[in-house]
Amino acid sequence: MGLLLENALSEELPHHPPPRPSPSTSHSGPRSSPPSSPTTTANDTDKMLAASIGAVLTSLTMTPFDVVKTRLQTQAPPRPSPLSSLARATNPASSTSPWPPPVPSTSSAPPPRPAQRHLTGFLDALTHILRAEGPAALWRGTAPALAMSVPGQVGYMVGYDALRRTALRHLAASDHAHSAAQVAVPLVAGSASRAAVAVALSPFELVRTRLQAQTRSTRVPLAALVAELRWSTAWRGLSSTLWRDVPFSGVYWAGYEAIKRALTGGRGMGEQHGAIPAGSGRRTAAASNDGARGEFATAFVSGAGSGMIAATLTNPFDVVKTRRQAPSASTKGDEARTLALLRHIVRNEGWAALWSGLTPRLAKVGPACGLMIGCYEGISGWRGAQRAATERGELE
Repeated sequence: MGLLLENALSEELPHHPPPRPSPSTSHSGPRSSPPSSPTTTANDTDKMLAASIGAVLTSLTMTPFDVVKTRLQTQAPPRPSPLSSLARATNPASSTSPWPPPVPSTSSAPPPRPAQRHLTGFLDALTHILRAEGPAALWRGTAPALAMSVPGQVGYMVGYDALRRTALRHLAASDHAHSAAQVAVPLVAGSASRAAVAVALSPFELVRTRLQAQTRSTRVPLAALVAELRWSTAWRGLSSTLWRDVPFSGVYWAGYEAIKRALTGGRGMGEQHGAIPAGSGRRTAAASNDGARGEFATAFVSGAGSGMIAATLTNPFDVVKTRRQAPSASTKGDEARTLALLRHIVRNEGWAALWSGLTPRLAKVGPACGLMIGCYEGISGWRGAQRAATERGELE
């Protein structure tokens, strides 16, 4: 009897499968949409292409600011007053400068030529270079800059990206959102990536700095500068370069990740919005382009802001690096060490000298960092989205 009643009920009541728990009510807590960011769709080729395009654009557009900065940092201090000159002449031991005294070309020192006058700031230096040497002088050193920038930025950006993803993958999910991890991972990954690239490209940086420091009266062909390189001198200024670039990169990447997360509600590098919705090829392409433009703008603002902060903090080491690599920087022994040269600059020229060239450096570093990371995030993300859409058959 019970069996017949059970069969009758089963025939009258429709069978419904048990409801599946929604992602928002599952025991594991809220879950986000399936990942579809460039970290899963953009491959290394996309990232290398994006870094190369950003490096070329940055080198071509920002070299003039680098030339002006180098001229401001390598020029001699203002001419002393006659009384101070007389005091130094009567007591040569009072001079503690590590630089050799200037040797006049004739027995009587001529007055300084216009090309050698003291430059007072960014606009003064820019105007003087244009009038005395022409617009082409502002792009001096572009060839070694391109030879250094393209492989350097590719290795730097892709290296940082790989180190960052590897570190985050080995951290617990709860640690990803922890403020300490969000600061420590980009700081360490950026510093390590920059240190490796700086060591590899130091000879190119030396040649570029010497080219940009030249005036019309001290011009030396690029081939001659390359021929002068020796194993013992090719890495001159490397220690001060590391003092500048390693802290810069750590501060820059930590700041970039923090600014971008603040602007986007928690998305860091390579972490874009959800997948492009399926649809016609035209709608998919439009959504992909809009996403790339938005990602470029966000990355540009975050990169420019963080780059300017890092450039301000590390400018004293940039001054030391430029002086050691410029042709007039004939230091040796203890005087050539980074910290010793910092003390010498402060003692003889004042604290303000450590921030010489800061204005053109900020004018270059801010847009350059924004352009570089904007190209990297925008282009690699766009390429990854295009590839994902092609695999779904939505794009030809």
